[in-house]
Amino acid sequence: LLPLALTSWLIGGGLGLIVDTTVGEKERQTIESLLVTPASRVGMVLGKLTAVFIASLVVMGMWLAEGLFLSVITQAGPQLLGAQGISASEVLTVLAQSGRDVGSLIVILMLLFIPFVIVLNGLVMAFCSVASSYRESNGFLFLLQLALPAMVLLSIFSIGPDAGAGWYAAPILGTIIAIRDLFSQTLSTNKLLLSVGSTSFYAVLAIALVSYIYSREWALSRR
Repeated sequence: LLPLALTSWLIGGGLGLIVDTTVGEKERQTIESLLVTPASRVGMVLGKLTAVFIASLVVMGMWLAEGLFLSVITQAGPQLLGAQGISASEVLTVLAQSGRDVGSLIVILMLLFIPFVIVLNGLVMAFCSVASSYRESNGFLFLLQLALPAMVLLSIFSIGPDAGAGWYAAPILGTIIAIRDLFSQTLSTNKLLLSVGSTSFYAVLAIALVSYIYSREWALSRR
């Protein structure tokens, strides 16, 4: 169930910030002041998404740092406990090897997560940009909180490790399946590249969607 834990970090990351910088501006009646500035709509979108992306990475970074430490200790523990008269240099060697193994796992996770976070944040921003109140946006976030665990459970219990390549190109679900295979050590390089490439494409589409919405006055001024 590690994919469930990892994707739940995203919910606790910057999604609340998206609500505050979209529908929150409508509630505070500051959206009009923003729209009359000379900044381009794409620039506004990228600026908001960058702030949210940084917030999400900070949350993920803290969890990953803790997970890295615990994983290194867990992996090196049996070797250190089973060794007799091991020297300090040998202890450091075992810890370094465990760190390299876990470090490579973190790198692959970040490759999967970065476009995934952009897609997720983009979709939330697109909805919240046309929402008329916090109630609507919070309702959407509630459904998202239900949908992500449902996709994780689907990937674990209904989609086997021999799933076709098309599953890895599916929006959102493809990344979850890739994370599942990563922890079960069945993720091939081709499937990893397919998942990262397709999700990066969806990330571009998500940014384009939000930019389009920001060019529609009726959407941003809806109350």
